[in-house]
Amino acid sequence: MTGRAYRAKIALSLPESVAAVTISFTISAEQVGSGLVHEEFEHTFEKESSIWRSERLINVESLDDSKPLTVRLSGFVSSVKLKSGSVPSDSSNMLCAVLQKLDSKLGPELDSVCSNQFLLSKQFRLSLQRQVESMQGCAGLPGAISQEVPLHLVKQLMGRLPPVFDQHCAAVYETVLAAVQEAIAQAVPESRFPRLGNLFTRKARDLMAGQKAVMHRTLENILRWECTIHTSNHYYMSTVQSVRADLFAESSPILETGDETCPSEAAKSYVKFMGLSAAAVKAMSNQEQEVVDMQIKVFAYWKTMKKRLLDYVQLAARAELAAEPINSLLCIGLREALETEAAKKSMAAILSPTDDVARQRRECVVAILLVLAWT
Repeated sequence: MTGRAYRAKIALSLPESVAAVTISFTISAEQVGSGLVHEEFEHTFEKESSIWRSERLINVESLDDSKPLTVRLSGFVSSVKLKSGSVPSDSSNMLCAVLQKLDSKLGPELDSVCSNQFLLSKQFRLSLQRQVESMQGCAGLPGAISQEVPLHLVKQLMGRLPPVFDQHCAAVYETVLAAVQEAIAQAVPESRFPRLGNLFTRKARDLMAGQKAVMHRTLENILRWECTIHTSNHYYMSTVQSVRADLFAESSPILETGDETCPSEAAKSYVKFMGLSAAAVKAMSNQEQEVVDMQIKVFAYWKTMKKRLLDYVQLAARAELAAEPINSLLCIGLREALETEAAKKSMAAILSPTDDVARQRRECVVAILLVLAWT
């Protein structure tokens, strides 16, 4: 390496579905801990393409021929261009498609632990009534209800949510981790580079485990924020007024309280779940009417909160468990893992087969020699 000019050939073979791939390279040269050169460049590879790069990288005055020189070249894929109309035959297995399926399941799973029908049911209204009676005081206008009652109920219902969200985040984590491991296995075949593949797989697992912990803390914060009962979203009062209007409309649908049939969630009016009519409500006492009104408000707030939580949890899971690892952490982490391992061992050692494979190859060579010796 005394010629002061370095030439590197980089060849890349692309899959049939890929038209071009752009790789960002970093090249550096060091001599006994002192950095001489650090350069970055980018190149776009097309089908079966290769490039030659020849430049005078080391300044003659700064190079000491008596000391060893280390030159490193690393690269990562910055963009991929697919061929026109090239879509995998089984697109349902693409990561984005699987994550979309998981997101679509979260809403129904939340409904299963606390449905609209339950919040508007006679059963829930009776539980409200019991709590109102147990916390009844002398202060306030006739029929007034302590605000601690609905706040306590909402927080109590929120206790059902963490297992649902934990299950969703775990599914996203497992899905992304499996996709990352499959990508590593395809890029670094175990049959050819077992040590390098194991290095990348271990690092990927560690990085994903770290993001899983980040997501757990984020979820805890989201649920902690929701304990501060608040919204400025007009959807809340719009829902309250809509249910009230349906309840007191002359054409309000009536469901007898003794009827055990369950109206569909797709029913046009939520009033059907309440088993009430306008006449029945008007015949109630002041406090009973306040309980009905509170039931409507709890239902409306829960709907508002559920929409907010769905967006927050899905957004956080996509960001922390998919976008952040794939777009940033894995690229940097795998490169650093390779550089750290290369500093401990030679690159040849990292790319070498396992001891078992090396032994089998030696035995194969010996067997071939013996056969040749007898022919």
